Amino acid sequence: MTSRVRSSLKAGIITERIRFRDGAAAIESTTLIPNARIQAPVRRGVQFPYTAQLKETSMSTRALDPEETTQWEQVSPRHVSPAQWKKFEGYAGEIFSAFGMKLDTPGTRETPSRYLRALYEATSGYEGDPKLLTAFPTECHGGPDCNISQVIEGPIEFYSLCEHHALPFYGHAYIGYIAHEEIIGISKLTRLVRVFARRFTVQERVGVEIADELVRALRPHGVAVHLNAMHLCTQMRGVRESHSRTWTSYWRGNYENDPHLRAEFLQTARSRSDH
Repeated sequence: MTSRVRSSLKAGIITERIRFRDGAAAIESTTLIPNARIQAPVRRGVQFPYTAQLKETSMSTRALDPEETTQWEQVSPRHVSPAQWKKFEGYAGEIFSAFGMKLDTPGTRETPSRYLRALYEATSGYEGDPKLLTAFPTECHGGPDCNISQVIEGPIEFYSLCEHHALPFYGHAYIGYIAHEEIIGISKLTRLVRVFARRFTVQERVGVEIADELVRALRPHGVAVHLNAMHLCTQMRGVRESHSRTWTSYWRGNYENDPHLRAEFLQTARSRSDH
């Protein structure tokens, strides 16, 4: 007697298995999915002991935000076929081997596969659509205070891959806005940063995309975005400057014309960066 068991794997692969009486399992098919979790490395068509309990994993079982009506972070899943995935593993192995890695040790046999899984996870921002963000009615109902009262959130950690060298840059984002008719949930600011950051990109673009999306979604009186990050492409190679940081700021609306608003925002951001 056999039974089919479906399991999600950390590599971003869904594996369809047939379970036999003796506890062995054979892979029948594999399908790549985003952000899945792997229990153990597998190979297509290989017999292996059935040692872990397999469970169904789907979008509905993930940790979802009950306030969010659309799962806008995962609306455009990338599709990589098992054949493509296997081919990419081979390419990665060839590169690692040519550069000096010994791929026949217990610690390195699965390195090409682990590398691809890590790269896939680190670029999951491509699967999100920030245009599906939800907003709520503002709490400001008239008066001059509505034009200067800031909502400031940060530090928000982010990790990106530089599109020039595919090396990481990472740091903190600070977001401020002056609400008009709508506000956004604070946690959505964090998720918005990560949708744009978890890609092959540059720091300047991340800041512009965050600012422009908040303007589009909220139509606020103003938006401020401040990023500071360390770039491994300048620390591990090139000039090898190990302690430098890159600071970028972006202004929209009232912030563009009011130096006091900018100063207040930057003072708040820098005071939080000291903790």
